[in-house]
Amino acid sequence: MPDTAENYLSSNYDFAFSGHSHGGQINIPFFPALKEFALSNTSLSSKYSEGMYSIGNTSNFNLYVNTGIGTTHISARFGVVPEIAVFQLFL
Repeated sequence: MPDTAENYLSSNYDFAFSGHSHGGQINIPFFPALKEFALSNTSLSSKYSEGMYSIGNTSNFNLYVNTGIGTTHISARFGVVPEIAVFQLFL
């Protein structure tokens, strides 16, 4: 759940992967109120809805929020492309 990512700023984690918001599911350009409404109805995903974020004053913690491929509440998606992300990690 993306909005809880700030709870991990003091930990040793550098990166977090999250989903849950479906990117708002409906995004009509030039009508951001609809997306804001959709995100306000999904718990814990109103601040971070999709994409990559650097969190914290020193930007030492990164969060990636995947929009996923499914839907919630309404069986529709518009303006939010379904995605399956692939990350290659080098240790």
